[in-house]
Amino acid sequence: MREGDAQVAFDQFYHIMLNILDYFYPIRSITVTNRDPHFVNPAIKALLRKRNRLNRKGAVAAADSLTRRIGQRIAEQNRLAFDQHRRGSKQMWDTVRRVTGKETTREYSGPAAEKLNQHFAGISNDPAYQSPLLKSTVNQSLNEFKENDIFLILNSLKPTATGPDGLPVWFLRLTAPWIANPISYIYNLSYNTSVVPAQWKFSSITPVPQINKLIHCGDFRPISVTSVLSRIFERHIVRHDMYQVLAHPDFSHLFNSTQRATP
Repeated sequence: MREGDAQVAFDQFYHIMLNILDYFYPIRSITVTNRDPHFVNPAIKALLRKRNRLNRKGAVAAADSLTRRIGQRIAEQNRLAFDQHRRGSKQMWDTVRRVTGKETTREYSGPAAEKLNQHFAGISNDPAYQSPLLKSTVNQSLNEFKENDIFLILNSLKPTATGPDGLPVWFLRLTAPWIANPISYIYNLSYNTSVVPAQWKFSSITPVPQINKLIHCGDFRPISVTSVLSRIFERHIVRHDMYQVLAHPDFSHLFNSTQRATP
C-alpha cells in the first residue's frame, strides 16, 4: 500500500460527494434587506418563498406544514438564551436589543481583514516543521475503522459548523447509510499509511474579540473550524487508541512524571 493511494482515494471521494451535493442541493442566493424584520435570516426567507410557491400551486397542506416550521424557526431566533456561567445584566440587555431590533452598530476600527489573515496564517505555520519518518509498524494492514461504527457516528452527528472541505453535517447524516463503507475504507487507508489528506490541512478561522477596544491582531482569539470528517477521525483515534494506552496499568508508569527510575 503506497502513501499516494490514500490521497487519491480522498480526492475521488470528495469529488463524488461535492458533485452530488451541488447537483441535488445547489446554492441559491437569498436577499435579505433592512426592510425585513430582524428575525428573518436567509434560511427563514427561503422557507417563506417556498411556502408562497406552495400556496400558489394550491398545496395547502404542505404550505401549512411549512408554516409551522417557519414559526418554530422564528421562535428560536427570538428566544432569550443566556449563558448560565456569566453574571451581570450586560448580556441580558445585549440580547434584548438584538431581539427587539434596537441593537446598536459600532464602527469597527481594528486591524484590516488582510492583516488578520496574515497574522493567523503566521502563527498557524511552523517554518521549521519536518515530516516525521515513517515507522515500520505503520505498514501493518489494520482494520481500525468498522463500517457499522462509522455509520453510528455519522447518523448521530450533532449540528456544527461546516469545515473548509464543504461537506456539512446534515449532508453526512443524511447520506450515512451509503457513505459509511467508503469513509471507513479511506479512514483505514489514512490510518495504515500515516497520511493526512490535503482536504484536512485547512481550517476556517473566525477572529473573536477578547477586549472592547481592538487595536492589535493579538486582541482577537482565533476560533478554528476544521473538516467534520477530520474531527470524527481524530475523536475515534483518541478514544480507541490514546485512552486505552493511558488507562492501561502496564503503561501507566510511562506517564507518571513523579516516578523515578531505579538505579
